[in-house]
Amino acid sequence: MREDNDQLISLINHFPFPVMLFSESGEVLSINENWERIFGYSIIEIPLAKDWAEIIGTEETDSSIVFKEIPKPQQIINGGEFEIRTKRRGVRYWEFTSATISKSDSVDKIALLSATDITDRRKAERALRISETQFRAFFTSASVGICMNDKEGYL
Repeated sequence: MREDNDQLISLINHFPFPVMLFSESGEVLSINENWERIFGYSIIEIPLAKDWAEIIGTEETDSSIVFKEIPKPQQIINGGEFEIRTKRRGVRYWEFTSATISKSDSVDKIALLSATDITDRRKAERALRISETQFRAFFTSASVGICMNDKEGYL
């Protein structure tokens, strides 16, 4: 069993996404290099999953559930999208997802928590909203008639 855990941790360390393993008791068992590089904190600095939610600024959101609860077997918890603070005081937008990876009969269940950086998507969505607002303002305040048509030439 110990060998399986060592292989799992080795595999997770090579994941291209930030990943954390934590137990039902809340102990962080492992974080991969990407997690540590992006968030700036080590497992030594923050050994409990619930403390991660507080440190990175998600403790007051419903999303913090991904740091506090082990999903039921075959269940995936989508923590949603939210803003987090890194150790270097940076702010990024992330989506967290957790799933149970231990056997249903194991004494201490283990959750795998993964993070996806959605900062660029959020910036693009914001830029699109601004552009749409500017276009709408231009269109409604134009002093000359403006006509719009589709690809087929219909108004």
